Amino acid sequence: MVSSGLPASCTKFSSVKGKNCSQQIPGALAKLSECAERLADVPEREVYVTVMFDETGAQEKSLIRRRAITDNRFPRTLDEWVLSGPHIGVAITPYKTPTRVSVNRGHYENVDLEVLPNDYIPRTNYWPQAGHEAYVPTAPFARADGEDARRVTEYYRLAFRRRLASLNERTLFASIVPPGPRHIHPVISATFSRRHDLLSAAAVTSTIIADFLIKTVGIADLYETTLRRLPLSRAKGAHVRILLLASVTSHYADLWNSEFDEAFRCEEWARPDDPRLPSGHFRELRASWTPEVALRTDYARRMALVELDVLVAQDVGLSLDELLSVYRAQFPVMQQYERDTWYDKQGRIAFTISKGLVGVGLPRKSGAKAPKTRIIYADRRTVDGNHGWEEVRDLPDGTVIEQGILDDTLPNGPHKKTRRWVAPFALANREEDYRIAWEHFALRAQADKAVG
Repeated sequence: MVSSGLPASCTKFSSVKGKNCSQQIPGALAKLSECAERLADVPEREVYVTVMFDETGAQEKSLIRRRAITDNRFPRTLDEWVLSGPHIGVAITPYKTPTRVSVNRGHYENVDLEVLPNDYIPRTNYWPQAGHEAYVPTAPFARADGEDARRVTEYYRLAFRRRLASLNERTLFASIVPPGPRHIHPVISATFSRRHDLLSAAAVTSTIIADFLIKTVGIADLYETTLRRLPLSRAKGAHVRILLLASVTSHYADLWNSEFDEAFRCEEWARPDDPRLPSGHFRELRASWTPEVALRTDYARRMALVELDVLVAQDVGLSLDELLSVYRAQFPVMQQYERDTWYDKQGRIAFTISKGLVGVGLPRKSGAKAPKTRIIYADRRTVDGNHGWEEVRDLPDGTVIEQGILDDTLPNGPHKKTRRWVAPFALANREEDYRIAWEHFALRAQADKAVG
């Protein structure tokens, strides 16, 4: 049972439907087609898009080499990291790392942002070989100091999974990647001469609005012509949120330090009293990157993405009904996952049915082969076992569930790790979150207009 102290919308899903979705979708598409600014408006000389290495051709030319099954090394530098699609999540790289033994596309594990080393680089399935550097594209940007243009790997870039799966939870996966990594052609990247444009594009492509537009095109692979159709947004508050989502390692320190704005500290959550969100996070931001900058819990990251959806929707002229209709009509898998993804008191996922988060949270039922657990009650009484979600979901407020596992996503592993969840557990309601965030940012816009 969910205790008091949590937002009421966390306990159930709204039945309020508003106008019919089919009436809203054409209007949303029309507004998006009339956006004042889109990626195509960034001059070609200021953005460069590439698929870089063809996965087969580059191996035949000995530019990259597939790692041997027994090779469990992690890259020592970012230059040794060759990005594959699963490395990229929504507004997060690294999202997953190849498993110790990786022989097919499904052999990846989610990384735990709460235990990630500051300088973490995930495993790579390919190693760059001697001479490959000559094939790394050069960004055709004019340098103010008169020097020659630099290779794209010297910039922060916006990387995308090129393969599009419209029937999954998300179709569009995009995130900022730091300077250094190369990538194979199932990844496509955009290099911007101006970091401001990079952040604007990254903010938009993390939203369901951009995802919706990609779905409507009905293609299987993402290329520059489609990317350039996407809108750009200069929404107030968007840049800080995309930076908080992206800056999970020290490799993003230079981006954070250069793009930090004192206005970041004036932001706040649309749900400032939500106990699952890091209280005071915006006020405590500093101009120099520290590990505490990044949003690391599942719930906080989800809320930042929800707020980006609203900020971008308002900026491009959508109505709340249109945003809700896009979500209802075009994201059925996301809705299904949200109906059975439960967060603990500290914002960690305790249970989820998401196929993209296999191994995150507890299994639904206990089993002899499941990792051992310990329940610690508020009076310090303990119960050992191998409990499943159905056995712990109604534990009283303050009860702790601990589970020891072996984590093999870090160098020099596998490592013993204790996962902890604190009751009570609650669902999240995306539609209600959209409504609250919409009102919050609309009121702020009115106040800014009155002052301005």
